Amino acid sequence: MRFRRFEIRYTGGMAFTVSDFEDLLALLTAHPDWRARLRPVILGPDFEEVPSRLDRIEAILTTLAEQQAEAQQRLAGVERRLAGVEQRQASAEQRLDRIEAILATLAQRQAGVERRLDQHDGRMGNIEGGLLEARYSRNLDNWLGDFLRRPARVAVPSLDGLNAALTSGAITFEERRRLRDIDMVVVGQDPANRDVELYLTCEFSSTVNMEDLARAEEHAEVLRRCGYNAKGFAGGYMAAPGVDQAAQRLGVILDLHRPPD
Repeated sequence: MRFRRFEIRYTGGMAFTVSDFEDLLALLTAHPDWRARLRPVILGPDFEEVPSRLDRIEAILTTLAEQQAEAQQRLAGVERRLAGVEQRQASAEQRLDRIEAILATLAQRQAGVERRLDQHDGRMGNIEGGLLEARYSRNLDNWLGDFLRRPARVAVPSLDGLNAALTSGAITFEERRRLRDIDMVVVGQDPANRDVELYLTCEFSSTVNMEDLARAEEHAEVLRRCGYNAKGFAGGYMAAPGVDQAAQRLGVILDLHRPPD
C-alpha cells in the first residue's frame, strides 16, 4: 500500500516528506520521543490507564498469593490438629479395648459367682425344704388336720395301683419314676366324706412358687389316673406373687406356716 506524499513540520521549522509507510517507520525508529507521543493517539485514551491497571492486578495477585499462603498455613495447622486427634482417638480406642477386655473378664467372674450363688441357693433350698418336710412329718396331725382326718405318710412303692396303671398304660414309666421324687404322700380320711380316702401329693418349699404348684398337681393327676382320690398340696413359709390365685385355679391346697425363729 502506498501513501500519498505529504509534509511534516516540527518546531525547528525544518520540513520533510514521507512517501510511504516504510519512511514513517524509519522516522519513528529514529525518534523515540515521537513514538511516545504517537502511541496514545494510536492506542486511544485507555492506554494511559494500562500501567495503573496492571499495578492493581499485580496488587490483587499479591494479595491472593498472601491469602493462599495463609490458607496453606492454616490448612497445615488443621492437618496437624487432625493428626493429633487421630492419635488421641487411636489411644482412646486402645484404652476402650482394654476396658472392654477387663469388663469381659469381670462379666465372666460375675457369671461364675452367680452360678456359685445359685448352687448355694439351691443347696440352701434343699436344706430348708428338707427341714420343712421334717417339721411336717413331726406335726402331721396338727399341720394337716384341717385337710385330712388321721393323716399318715405313705411310701410311694407301696401303692399297688401304680403297677396296675403302668401295665394298663394309664401312666408311663417316667411318670411313675417322677412320682417317687415327690417330697411326701400323705393319706387320710376326706373331711367332707369320712368313708373316702384322700391322698395329698405334697411339695415343700420355704417360698412356694409356680413350679411347686405344678409338680404337686402333676403328681396328684398321676395318682388319680391310678384310681386314687388325690389332691395336690404345697406347704411352706411364704408364697411367691400370684401363687395364691394359681393354687385356687389348679385346685392345689396352699398351706403356709410361720417360719421358725
